[in-house]
Amino acid sequence: LEKTPVDLVQTAYFAHCADLLAQIAGVLELSGDAQDYRRHCEKIRAAFQGKFLDASGIVTPATQTALLMALAFDLLPVDKITANCAALRGNIEANGSKMATGFLGTALLCETLARFGMEKLAFDLLLQEEYPSWLFSVKQGATTFWERWNSFTLEDGFGDVSMNSFNHYAYGSVAKFIVNSIGGIDYSDSEVRLQPIFDERFSPVDLYYDSPRGRICSRWAKNGGKTTWEVEVPDGVNAIACLPNGTTHAIRKQAKFEL
Repeated sequence: LEKTPVDLVQTAYFAHCADLLAQIAGVLELSGDAQDYRRHCEKIRAAFQGKFLDASGIVTPATQTALLMALAFDLLPVDKITANCAALRGNIEANGSKMATGFLGTALLCETLARFGMEKLAFDLLLQEEYPSWLFSVKQGATTFWERWNSFTLEDGFGDVSMNSFNHYAYGSVAKFIVNSIGGIDYSDSEVRLQPIFDERFSPVDLYYDSPRGRICSRWAKNGGKTTWEVEVPDGVNAIACLPNGTTHAIRKQAKFEL
């Protein structure tokens, strides 16, 4: 719903792809390739900053998508992150606490907000019922993810048929955020990381992921200021549970925490 320049999007993804290739090469122990791609990423990052940051270090134009890409892909100088986070929050709140992103920006929206300490705002967007939002579509009868938030409305019926798919996963990327942040099931190349964000609006949570190694479960509930959290992982999986107080616990099979 906001226009983000194509060259900004392309440059951001160019840097992101180079960074991913550097990480992949590192996992594969291809140190020369990893160094080459890392240098390439740094050059693109510098070009992004030179072209798309204003004199105060804010991404310009400061659309939600542009700010999200700069934050999610680590394209900003460290001392400019806080200001760009504030610009993103300000944009969303000025828009009535609603998103203005398209396919690419929406995929980054909730996950990036949570990563940079704006978990409540991420959950506010997830629970938003006004257009545009996930629950707006649900209230119009959606049982799948649509190409448009308003592909069909109870008031106006079907939208423009030239772009009106009713099975179009782009906005379904929020499912990853639900698994990673509400359920707390995430992973790296070396371990499963269990770390839910305990927002009481979603209590109780009972979520599982059928991984190639077996089922990973995360269940939690808030009751009277007390949170109970149970986790279960397959045998042989290296997993850690991260508690809100910063402590971590290795999980061999299952565990229960009273928080």
